[in-house]
Amino acid sequence: MARELETHPIQVVGDETENDADEGFFVTSDIPKSQLERLKTSQEWNILTQMGHCTKTLSMSGCNVCEVPSQLLSLTQLTRLYLTYNNLKDLPPAFGKLVNLQILNLGFNIFVEIPTVIFGLTNLQVLFLKNNRLTSGGIGYGIKSLSNLEELYLSNNDINSFPESLCGMSTIQMLILDDNAITSIPESIPGMTNLKVLKMRSNRLKAIPMAFTKMRSLEIACFSQNMIESFPFDQVNDMPSLRDLCVYANRLRDRDALLRCMGRMTERGGLIRAQENRVVLRNMGGVCDSPFRIWKFDILWLHDGELTAQCWISNMCMKLQNRGMATK
Repeated sequence: MARELETHPIQVVGDETENDADEGFFVTSDIPKSQLERLKTSQEWNILTQMGHCTKTLSMSGCNVCEVPSQLLSLTQLTRLYLTYNNLKDLPPAFGKLVNLQILNLGFNIFVEIPTVIFGLTNLQVLFLKNNRLTSGGIGYGIKSLSNLEELYLSNNDINSFPESLCGMSTIQMLILDDNAITSIPESIPGMTNLKVLKMRSNRLKAIPMAFTKMRSLEIACFSQNMIESFPFDQVNDMPSLRDLCVYANRLRDRDALLRCMGRMTERGGLIRAQENRVVLRNMGGVCDSPFRIWKFDILWLHDGELTAQCWISNMCMKLQNRGMATK
């Protein structure tokens, strides 16, 4: 899922410029800052047609727009588009002209449903819709038409049931559903046959179904800060790819099953985090059995800014080594 860097994208940015880094995107600007400020005030977007024909990446984060400027819709060569921190609640039909989009970030807007025009963007690989007002019904079955979608980010919305329309999508490798109100996981979830990362922190889950253990490709699963009382720990060994399981801050009580799972995960070089549950682990005060470690082979989900990320990783590893928490 590596992406080729764009060296000269246009960025039209308002007050939320630095927040793009939180999403893993680092985008430079070809437009002087003074001009950006004038654009934000005037809302005259002719610059998009004047300068946009030569770029494949456009960021209009924090520009206080309530609708997509018509000038943007002519930039059919775009492969990456960031419209975060605006007041968008819908997209026009002409948005469907942007057929080359591979990454679309609509985070921090006011969408209550995924605009149907997005479902025609079949080259889309990454879709961000975090921090909106999406409901369970707002996901829609049209999303199945996104046959190249690999990463879907839906955290911080109003979703109260797992979107079953996703369960047959074999292309999705990363699904983020943190900070919603989801109460259960459907039995059909194994249909996501290539899912590698599933994050459902801070929902309202009470139990993890046996079907979860049929996810053979899953590598990382996070269910922290839910209300989980039962978990199929004894079947986790049936998940050959799983190496990081996070269930801390739940209501788990089965100490023996948890210890067995910890042992199996340790044998395969994996990690389970289970602190802050209703079980005390010997000499650990409720903290997971395995010490913190640096993964030899880890997944680094980056779209841009490799140099910045490498510097951060290097500095963090050095700090951990100095504290005796990691080895080279």
